[in-house]
Amino acid sequence: MKTIKFFPIIIMLIFLSTSCITTSVADIQNKSDNIIKIYTTKLPEHDYVEIKYISASGSIYSSYERLLYKLSLRAKQEGGDAIIDVKFRSVFWWPEVSGIVIKFK
Repeated sequence: MKTIKFFPIIIMLIFLSTSCITTSVADIQNKSDNIIKIYTTKLPEHDYVEIKYISASGSIYSSYERLLYKLSLRAKQEGGDAIIDVKFRSVFWWPEVSGIVIKFK
């Protein structure tokens, strides 16, 4: 009977010790097909006004590059010239990209 009580704990320990580790890479260099400028760590040298916070999330099959492209399309629709403070993160297996849309003065 005691074995049945500890079975879920044993299963959980096995799962935690064999969990997967994944890495992801997104190309953020300026390409000819970029819709707007993307700033991850640096800020633009020009004066600007922050317009909106924006984010895009995808499924486990979405790449960060694809989400960044979709994010830039939406930022352009909102009247932005660039996205600053771009962050990449994952919630479980679902990637998310976010940032602040800006308009140059």
